[in-house]
Amino acid sequence: MKQLLAQLPTSHRMVFRADSGFFVGALMDFLDVGGHGYLIKVKLKGLAQLLARQH
Repeated sequence: MKQLLAQLPTSHRMVFRADSGFFVGALMDFLDVGGHGYLIKVKLKGLAQLLARQH
């Protein structure tokens, strides 16, 4: 992600779409700080387990 964004002018903002494998707090924080958006598909059935792994 960092390599991709380094190639773009700083004035560009992107919206990233990903599956649950990218449901990682560090990635979301990185995109938030850069002013980028994201959509991450997470099944609610396993949401509690995914959230528990974030800590």
